[in-house]
Amino acid sequence: MSATYTEFYVQLINKRTKRPIDDDTGLCNVLTASTATEATIYSDENGTSASNPLTMTDGIIRFFTAVSVTTVDLSILTASGHAVFIEALTPSQHRVDIDTDCLTDQRLIIPFCSLTASNTGVIDTGFDLIAGMQIKDIYAHITTAGTGGLFSVGVSADLSATSAKFLLSANGSATGWKVYDFPVTTSNSGGTLVSGVQIRGPLLCALGSGVNTAAEGGQGWFVKKKYQVTAVTSLVMFSNTTAAESYGYLYVVYDLLPTIGN
Repeated sequence: MSATYTEFYVQLINKRTKRPIDDDTGLCNVLTASTATEATIYSDENGTSASNPLTMTDGIIRFFTAVSVTTVDLSILTASGHAVFIEALTPSQHRVDIDTDCLTDQRLIIPFCSLTASNTGVIDTGFDLIAGMQIKDIYAHITTAGTGGLFSVGVSADLSATSAKFLLSANGSATGWKVYDFPVTTSNSGGTLVSGVQIRGPLLCALGSGVNTAAEGGQGWFVKKKYQVTAVTSLVMFSNTTAAESYGYLYVVYDLLPTIGN
């Protein structure tokens, strides 16, 4: 009798010590290779359904797929806050090295499929921000465009509150990279800085009014800022439309500050 399922078994390894990492709370999102869609995974060879993202045990990532699946992508977030993205993992690859000494410029890659008529409102990404993260930036890569697809990203179940957002109404209606640095246009009407393309929310930037004089032009100011995570916090998205769906990846860029949660 031919096999029905393929087993994937991966152990996290400390890159410096070469020893296995004992991790019972880290998460792993299993993706269909080269796509932003979650793969269908099982917890055993009998085809028992498994959650995705899955929680690792003793630093081990173990799951099963249909036998026809030969490669998957993995997005990993360890309990210590280290993020790794593995492309085209095969069943014969059984270890992933984690550089536990690296605390800067971590990049957590989170796939998303949102912006559908049946999937509006708050959408949990499946990943939590943990104490010690200092969020520096969040940007997106849209791989499948939606029709008028707008989405926000934040830390509150009530993303109608602008103050809880990293991104404000990012546009998923065209494919490509969406990097949100600063407003492109300003207005000297009333000394207020405005922009029709401003996407960074107040968790990642500060805006202010300028001096409304002819000499100053009335153009306000814009400053990037960082968001300190002091306790486990859900990272969520909010769909602003019922238009056709879009697919893509969120990139969460952060440093790790080990004592921030103490």
